[in-house]
Amino acid sequence: MILREALFGVRRYGQLARNLGIPRPTLSARLRSLVDAGLLERVLYASGPDRYEYRLTAAGRDLLPAAALLMRWGDTYLAGPEGPPTVLRHDVCGKVTVPTLVCAECGGELTAHNVTPEPGPGFQDT
Repeated sequence: MILREALFGVRRYGQLARNLGIPRPTLSARLRSLVDAGLLERVLYASGPDRYEYRLTAAGRDLLPAAALLMRWGDTYLAGPEGPPTVLRHDVCGKVTVPTLVCAECGGELTAHNVTPEPGPGFQDT
């Protein structure tokens, strides 16, 4: 949930606490874990007292496709009749879009019915 908020532009501790409604000690511990994992970085934005915001690293930003596909699933199976709570607008064309996983080679949509997992070059048979 913290990463979702960060992907949607929320950076400050107070905003995260308000939006997520989780206890502050829990939020602090999870933020520390995400910083330690290299998904967020803690950046000073004000002094006296020091105040920090949490910005996505490149690794954190690269989670957008996964988060967007989970959002699509939620919109399909959990949204009410009024529709999804958040939509994604593609800045390049200006249209509201639906995230889709596509093949990097042919551009075709990837689904559970048309992909086959197989061992890759890093596979180690144990």
